[in-house]
Amino acid sequence: MTAENPQTKEKLLAAALKEFAENGLAGARVDRIVRAAGVNKQAVYYYFQDKDDLYRAVLERCYELAHADDEAIRGYGETGAQAMEFLLDRIFTRLAGLRDVIAVVSDENRNRGKHLPNVRAREINRPLIEAIAEILRRGSADGTLRAGIDAEQLWITILSSIMFYFSNIFTLSNLLARDLDCDKEIEARKIFVTDFMMAAVRSSRSDERAAIQS
Repeated sequence: MTAENPQTKEKLLAAALKEFAENGLAGARVDRIVRAAGVNKQAVYYYFQDKDDLYRAVLERCYELAHADDEAIRGYGETGAQAMEFLLDRIFTRLAGLRDVIAVVSDENRNRGKHLPNVRAREINRPLIEAIAEILRRGSADGTLRAGIDAEQLWITILSSIMFYFSNIFTLSNLLARDLDCDKEIEARKIFVTDFMMAAVRSSRSDERAAIQS
């Protein structure tokens, strides 16, 4: 029997995340995960029932990483618009550093989400949607954001505009004949996404005030 060791489990999860990101569930191999983690094969089946169970645990870890600092988003800025800009910047920056997470989540979509029915994943994910809803309420009340925007739809739109870029960055680079994976292009994309989203959610009253002040 393998003794309980949190460090062993963490090594397995980290190695498995990398393996699943590079090869997907179908192409991933437990032997490679074990070698990368520096543990014996027995440890895998001590903590996880099989490869699918390990994959489910990695998916949960992906959502934990993607939402690690969601609480820092709440309450930022004097206005709803300022809070929204901050939120967009934080989400983009966070996901830009989580390419393996994006790859694993994309792979789970190829698997039709069958490993994701997971109460914990929903619990991890929900606070960000609630933060968006709270910011929208603030912005509607202070006149800086349009009223009536659906928080879940906005959340989907934000993630789509960011994750599509990183999950397709190499094909897009070839099609556009420029390196979209360099720091300059990534920063330009962040600015574009932020400006585009803010144009969609900012209220006309806020635009009018900005025009007067300028």
